[in-house]
Amino acid sequence: MVIVAVNVAMAAIKSVRTFSRTCNKCGDTESPTANTIFHRVRFGVRTAFFICFEMATTSKSLSATQMGVRYGITEKTAHLFMLKVREAMGSSGNHPMDGNVQVDEFVLGGYEQNKIGRSYSTKKKRPLQL
Repeated sequence: MVIVAVNVAMAAIKSVRTFSRTCNKCGDTESPTANTIFHRVRFGVRTAFFICFEMATTSKSLSATQMGVRYGITEKTAHLFMLKVREAMGSSGNHPMDGNVQVDEFVLGGYEQNKIGRSYSTKKKRPLQL
């Protein structure tokens, strides 16, 4: 009788997910990733953080195919997650920058003649002093 009670208690403890919160009134359990861009991510939060970091730090565009191959997920999954990240990184316009804004570096120039796609070979990074 005592062994059965211990097994039931252990099963109840294992069913609660790590870092989840449970409401005292209704008993609903909420994940820490709820209402974030990591909600319902099927490939792991660590991989999602790697993708976010790479999207934030790279200067050139990234393709979903490239992310899928690099992190072992499908192209469709990578594309949909990258859309969520781009939407989250977009400006809401509620807090525009004003006053003195410091910029480290940027690329000047537009499309080049007789070049297909983006080209950084003839464009130079220029320092900006305010």
